[in-house]
Amino acid sequence: IMNTIYAHPNVKKKIKKRPLLQDLDGAKDLFNIRLPLYREVADLEIKVSGRSIDDISNDICTQIAEK
Repeated sequence: IMNTIYAHPNVKKKIKKRPLLQDLDGAKDLFNIRLPLYREVADLEIKVSGRSIDDISNDICTQIAEK
């Protein structure tokens, strides 16, 4: 998430819109606390980093079909 935000041409404006991201350590802590909860209630977990939209959508369709 942070890499995407920092790569954006209007990074300062994006961070300003998200006050939590002004405290990166706090944001990371909160994410680490919430991640197990997100995973517990998720129907699917899809890895997206470094993958094409086609690969991601195929993965989603495959996982849905297997359920």
